[in-house]
Amino acid sequence: GGGTPCFYDNMEWMNANGTTIFIKVTPMTAVHRLMNSKKKRPLIEGMNEQEVIDFVAKHYAVRMPFYEKAQITVKGENLDFKELF
Repeated sequence: GGGTPCFYDNMEWMNANGTTIFIKVTPMTAVHRLMNSKKKRPLIEGMNEQEVIDFVAKHYAVRMPFYEKAQITVKGENLDFKELF
């Protein structure tokens, strides 16, 4: 998750050694999840909503080419895990 696929040859390594799944959500869904996360998120700590929107937009632009190398992509909004199996 996060930036892991974006560094070194991590995505290529993951594809060669397992099954990769990209659960694709819109940037605004990601913002909503980050803003409402019960887990502390150090990278956005102290940011207001607009700053988180800008942060997510910037990171999506950089990370999307790596995420899209996943072997499987599923739509993350309203995902029913039962449908995956």
